[in-house]
Amino acid sequence: AVVHASETYTNANIGSEELHTLHNEKGFDGIQYHFVIRRDGKLQRGMTLDTTSEASNIKGHNLRCIDIVLVGGLNCPSGTPNPLLYRSAQSFTRAQMKTLEAILEAFYRKYPGGQVMGHNEIFEEALDPYFEVTEYVQNMFRKENVYEDLLQDAAYEPKDLITQEVK
Repeated sequence: AVVHASETYTNANIGSEELHTLHNEKGFDGIQYHFVIRRDGKLQRGMTLDTTSEASNIKGHNLRCIDIVLVGGLNCPSGTPNPLLYRSAQSFTRAQMKTLEAILEAFYRKYPGGQVMGHNEIFEEALDPYFEVTEYVQNMFRKENVYEDLLQDAAYEPKDLITQEVK
């Protein structure tokens, strides 16, 4: 699973519909996330789980992942000058983080050897979701990442994850 941020303002309570429109406008074939976590913590479906996303099209990660986006990322309201200076995980609500925890708990039940990472951890140019997801899952779920270097390593096949020794 790869966690993203929508890079939207604290007062922009958008969801999968708005992201679908935005991604269409950017030339994609609809929304590029499988799950959307709205500011109030409500979970929305994006693309179907059997659809490959372009959001994590980095070293093959998109071929075997679930893309989850937290709405937010800019810790300021719309109209703030230089909003990109306010990129921060502090923009996410407690309700959003509880929902993320529930999704990841279900993910690990279904895929005990599954890997969860942030967009920023697999793509050098990405900053979102503005926190270290691998550290978060290690603290929250006691799950360690099996990759040597997330920025360099290609995505493992599921069969290869089973044989990896956890560090």
